[in-house]
Order: sequence, then structure tokens, then C-alpha cells
Amino acid sequence: MKNKENQIQVNELSEATKVSMKTRIITAIVALAVVVPLFILGDWFFFAFVLAATGIGMYEIVKCGKGNYSIWLYVLTIVIGLLIVSWPLIQGLINRFSSSNGHVYDYYSSIFLSLPLLFISICLLFLAVIVHKDFTVKDGTYIITMVIIVSLGMESLLFVRYLPSVIADPSVHNPWINGFDNLASCSFATYGLIGTFFTDIGAYFIGVFFGKHKLNERISPKKTVEGFYGGIVISAAFSMGFAFILAAVGSPVLPGVFDMAHWYNIVAMSLLMPFFATLGDFVFSAVKRVYEIKDFGNILPGHGGILDRVDSIVFVYIALALYTLLFYGFSSGAGLLI
Repeated sequence: MKNKENQIQVNELSEATKVSMKTRIITAIVALAVVVPLFILGDWFFFAFVLAATGIGMYEIVKCGKGNYSIWLYVLTIVIGLLIVSWPLIQGLINRFSSSNGHVYDYYSSIFLSLPLLFISICLLFLAVIVHKDFTVKDGTYIITMVIIVSLGMESLLFVRYLPSVIADPSVHNPWINGFDNLASCSFATYGLIGTFFTDIGAYFIGVFFGKHKLNERISPKKTVEGFYGGIVISAAFSMGFAFILAAVGSPVLPGVFDMAHWYNIVAMSLLMPFFATLGDFVFSAVKRVYEIKDFGNILPGHGGILDRVDSIVFVYIALALYTLLFYGFSSGAGLLI
């Protein structure tokens, strides 16, 4: 009898994996049928969707703590998250921007993080630590950190989705519906999605079929070194190919930053996105290990909750937004405003 250690290990899909994959695929198709039209329509349609996703995400953040928390803690956390995401709009309405023409995208030419709002939020959450016996300092620190990361990520998603519409030439006629927030304006945000999702897809399949060496069993037992590198290669190849093809046909994902004249930005960002996607995945997985939960929620069968789907997205879009503002903002007047 041969020693088991000398036998060649062949990675293959188990029945449980096949069932899980089928559920994930069905959920993904249904979710895409809802999200894609809103993503293309943009403007207030996509804004409303992002706000709804943010609200659910804030609820999942508090629920993760598994404490006997008051309903007011859930309400406070949701309000804080929605305010952070909506702050560019709120700031614009306060300043009464005359150029908005009723479009929400006019207010998202920058990323805003209000320090007064942040300070008040921290004070309120730590006041809850004092008055609520089941709400610890660890919980308060966890909640405010997660709220900032998720909300700023959602705001960055809106910024990336709307920036092409903000800089569009109003003198150019566009046949698409909804003004200048059109199908072509989706390409920049789609670039980020490709970089994010293909990291997950590449890591999953390369890990399933070729993974042998664990990446970090303490945080994510199923992730492998082979899957990590496979995700980087596949993500970079698809996102880079997408951006270069559009640039070659004269429709760059973002003129002046990610075009043929600035090809190095495409290469750099395409290589950076899978790293930030993996970082986001590990950060959220680490949180789940601390609170001993499998998923943040169950609103998406086979995928978990909203936070289980946006873990990589928020990190990628924050990085993409900051990179864009670094190269585009200084010359255009846009920027990271506080």
C-alpha cells in the first residue's frame, strides 16, 4: 500500500462546492438583473440604490456585535452612514450650487469627509458605551471604524460612477437617456468592478483547482497562495485589457487619467486593484473571525449579506478615487475635501 503522503493530490469540486456555486450563480444573476439597470441609469437611480445598500450595511455592522443592543443604536449607526455617503449632496445643497440642474452627480466631483460629523458621531457612539451595559469600547471602536470604511467606500463608488458625467462636455449631443449620465459614463466604474470581481473569481477557481499552500489560515482558512497570485494575474489582465481596448477605440474610461497618453496609470491601477480587493476581503474576514460569525447577513443566498459583497469593493473604490484625485484633482479643482 502506498503511503498517503506520496499520493498525488488532485483538487476537484466537491458536491457541496457545486451546490454552493449553483446558489451563488443564481443569486448573482438575480442581483445583476436589479443592479445593472440602476448602475447604467446612474444619477438619482443609482444614488438611491447606494443609499439603500449603505443602510443595510450599517444594520449588518451593528448586528455583527451580537449584543442586546437598543434599536436606537441601529438607527444612530444607519443615520451616520447615510450622512457620510450623502455629505457631498448635503454640502452642495447648503452652498446652493446653481449648476446642478437637478442632477445628483453634479455634487460628486469631490470626496467629502466632514470632521464635525465624524466627531459628533464618535461622541454619540462612545456615549452609548457609557450608558449601555452590553455595548463595550471594543464594540464602539469597531462600529465607528467600519462605518467610516464602508461609508467612505460607498461615497467613492458614487464619485467614480459620476465623475465622467461631471466632466462631460455639455455641448456634445448624447443619444442616451438621462442627460449626460449615460452608458458611456459607466465605463470608469465598470473598470473598478472588473478589477474587484475578477480578483475574487480568479482567486476562487485557481485556489480550488491548484491551491496547495494556505495564505492565512487564522483569518481565511480556504484562501491559498496560488489563489492569491492567480487573482492578481487574472484581475490585472481583464481590467487592463478593458481599459486599453476602450482607450484604443477613442473612449477611455476616464479621459486625462486613464487613457493612452497616460497608459502607465492603467497599468498601475490594474495591478493595485487586486491587492486592495484582497486587503478588503481579509479585513472583513478578520472582523467575522473576531465576532465568530460566518456571514454578516443572509440577504443574498450563497453570498451572505451586503457587507460580504462590498468588502473588496469599498477598498478598491477608495483607492481608485484617491488615485484619480491625485492625478486629476489638482488640475481640475476637484479634491479630497474635509
